[in-house]
Amino acid sequence: MLIDNLYTIEQFDNANEKLTATIIIDEGHKIFEGHFPGQPVLPGVCQLQIVKELLEKGLNKTLFLSEASQCKFLQMVDPTVTKKY
Repeated sequence: MLIDNLYTIEQFDNANEKLTATIIIDEGHKIFEGHFPGQPVLPGVCQLQIVKELLEKGLNKTLFLSEASQCKFLQMVDPTVTKKY
């Protein structure tokens, strides 16, 4: 799990069949030392894991991603530029 290590949840709401969350990514996390020095970018696999963890919290069940034939990330996640997501 990445929660409370790579990110913390600032706001979480699960009402009216809609889940919303605000997270704060730890820009000092060691993952950014290698991805990439001087230009931190949250790896796509971590982005997927964060979504999975938030969905698990909202649905109160364990989820498993069995297949993702295509996954396109539209924007880089740089925690030094934007603190909250």
